[in-house]
Parts: sequence; C-alpha cells; structure tokens
Amino acid sequence: GNESTALSRTVKADFDKPVLTNLKANGHYVEDEGVVYIRDTISISGDTSDVGSGIDRVELLNGSDIVAEGLPLNISESGTYKVRVYDVSGLYTDIQVNEFLGTESNTIVADNTYPLVQRVSGFNPDLVLGEGTFWYNHCPDLSFSITDDNIKRVSIKVNGEERVDELSNDGTYNIKTDGLEGKVNVEVEAVDRIGFTTKDSYNFYIDTTAP
Repeated sequence: GNESTALSRTVKADFDKPVLTNLKANGHYVEDEGVVYIRDTISISGDTSDVGSGIDRVELLNGSDIVAEGLPLNISESGTYKVRVYDVSGLYTDIQVNEFLGTESNTIVADNTYPLVQRVSGFNPDLVLGEGTFWYNHCPDLSFSITDDNIKRVSIKVNGEERVDELSNDGTYNIKTDGLEGKVNVEVEAVDRIGFTTKDSYNFYIDTTAP
C-alpha cells in the first residue's frame, strides 16, 4: 500500500532588534563649538539584551569601518563613531556615541598635545648680569609663535596689562614695550580646547637713560 511520512519542523521568528541600555562613558572629554575633544582614551560601556535569538556581537564603527568589537569599547582617535549591536538572527541596532557621552555632537577629535609656545625674536638682551638678569638699553619688540591644532585662547600680559587676547591667524604674536622703563614682566598663556595649558614668563629690565 501507499505510505505517508509527515515531517515536523519548528520555525522561530525574531522581529525584535537588540537593545543596549545603561549607556556609560569614562574618560576626559569636552564639547566645544560642535566638536567633542577627547584626551587619551574614552571607554564606553552598557548592557545588551535581546528577547528573540540573543546577542551575537557588539561593534564599534568609525564611519563605515569596524575598529573594535566587544564591550567595553575604547575610542582614542578622531572620527565619527557609532556602536552597532547584532542579535543572532542578524538584526542590529545602531547607537551614536554622543548618546553615551551626553553631547550634541558626534564628531570626535583626539587631542593629547599641549600648545607650543616659542620665543622667536627680541630675546637678545644688551647685557646679562649674574644668573639670568637681562638688561636692554632700548625697548625691545618681542615676537612669539604659539601653535596648536585646537587652540582656544591666548593671553599675553606685560606688567599685568593684557596686550593680546585674540587669536592670530598664523600663530605669530608681536609685543611692543615702547615707553617702559625698569623691570618688565611678560606672561604668556595658551589654552587649547581640551584644556591643555602652556605658560611662559620672560623677565627683564629696560634702561634707556644715559648716566
């Protein structure tokens, strides 16, 4: 006679995307004018869950490139990042890194460099007495070069009076000392957007009066 064989198969459907909760970011970062500046490394973490097939993997993407996998994820380079969580069925959820950071911007700039302050010209006194007592018989023009990819503020004071409080386009700052006599103190401070600060101080004397 005829025989019939019945096959039984269980099919499970997964329509729910995975979830990442308890978003956290550890490290030093500052948001300034639409950019998030980071120092050293930012570590981001959270809890994953999936009600269907279960969590498969967690990826960190810079643009479209996968740069790390598995929590916690570390960011130490500039870029635009997001975290992608996959479940076993292939569904995924994207979370922008600014959601971890609590910032508006998702543009990351890594900054681990202090501003560079250099004395360019005018630092050759007419007389040096003792250990570093500088004398000029004229009023010198001093020139500084102050550079940093992410410079935020430059301040140059002469005897406590602010002479420079705006940024130079080319990083050159020229200071005149006309009309000064006696002891002169020049204080330079350069601050970048992550908060790195470089200072310089130059002390000297001016004597333009003949004996």
